[in-house]
Amino acid sequence: MTKRFPRARLGLAGILIVAVHGLGAGAVSAQMGPSCQNPIPKKGNPVWVESAKVSAARASLKRVNDSLATNPSNPLAQDAVIRSKGDCEADLAVKNVGLFNGPARMCIAEAATLLGRLGDSSGYDVAVCSYQAAIQLAGNDPAKQVNAWDGLSDLYTRWGNHAGDAERAFAAANTSPTWQRTLGLARVQKDMGKISEADRNYDWITGDDFKNAASMSSNDRISALREQARLRRDNYASLNRDPKGLWGRIAKDDPSPTNKAEAYFEIGRLSFEADPNNLDEATFNLAIDPLNSGRPVDSPHAAKANYYLGVGAARKAVASPAASTPSWTRVAQYSDKAGQGDLRYRQIACLADVALGGKSFEAADDSGSKCPDGPTAEDKLLRGVYLLRRAQISQVSSAYPPCIDVAKGGANGNACQTARNQAYISNTK
Repeated sequence: MTKRFPRARLGLAGILIVAVHGLGAGAVSAQMGPSCQNPIPKKGNPVWVESAKVSAARASLKRVNDSLATNPSNPLAQDAVIRSKGDCEADLAVKNVGLFNGPARMCIAEAATLLGRLGDSSGYDVAVCSYQAAIQLAGNDPAKQVNAWDGLSDLYTRWGNHAGDAERAFAAANTSPTWQRTLGLARVQKDMGKISEADRNYDWITGDDFKNAASMSSNDRISALREQARLRRDNYASLNRDPKGLWGRIAKDDPSPTNKAEAYFEIGRLSFEADPNNLDEATFNLAIDPLNSGRPVDSPHAAKANYYLGVGAARKAVASPAASTPSWTRVAQYSDKAGQGDLRYRQIACLADVALGGKSFEAADDSGSKCPDGPTAEDKLLRGVYLLRRAQISQVSSAYPPCIDVAKGGANGNACQTARNQAYISNTK
């Protein structure tokens, strides 16, 4: 997840005016706002020759940037960045040529961005103006322009609350398409609610076995697939694009059992929603134990899969009431495995408890009940069903004496309890 920094209190110091002329060497321009310091003079020639001082400073900034990935609280990082920024500002101050120095502008922008990552966001306006100046100084050199647009798009993404600016910067950088730029653009568009545009950009990356993104690592590929699958899942009504194929690729290629569990669950859920009379037990079981190892994963999707399996067993019980006890027993087992993390899990546990008429109904109080009172209408309804069932059982219990407890040596106790439960059901229909 991209780290966002505290928003600078200073206003945005430059307004981007972006013109994208196709895919290739078309010029892309950025116009600085009037509040930018050290603007480019109207007369003079751009200089894009990196001095030894600027080169050393940018190399130092790169080392700091790389170190933050493993040591984000490096106490020496800020001093190193400030020194590098000072060296580049000195180059910018060289008489006659300094203000036209593109590499020095890039260096200052990179340093100001790093200071923001280290907690000092007051220099973000400097970074914006410096990147914009570098874009202008790059003239018609697409490679130099794209590097500056890359920095600006990263800056806006980290800054937050500048999604529109980030989208324009990513689009400008992506005149030379790479999977990193296209993925960044897709993510920004997703955050902006531009779902169709985001899905198309994900397609460019993930389609045809990543033909446009051959350099992606395996983890990056899986991550992009997962992002697109979730986008389609969460926006199915507007996109109308089935994510099942994407989930299938994740289930096959993702080495993580937890991620496989999510993929198998989504495949099972989509199949169930398409045909509620045909629950795919095999796929839901894979969501619980995706490696077929006999060791279920501990994940929310495994819990959801147990819930769906419980729903399937409950439907079988309702469809065949004369032989419902085994199905309700399975419902109880699945609900126990699902846990108490969701209202729906508690609901099927309650229904199974009511249907089976277990020992909690025979107790003097209802402390063992799986149908506790709660704030929602569904809670109230199920609580009422439980109390009604408890009253029915208490009325017929004298006609059907309690079974001998098997644990105390009684014979045929389980068969007795099953017969007694069926008698309750028959008697109270």
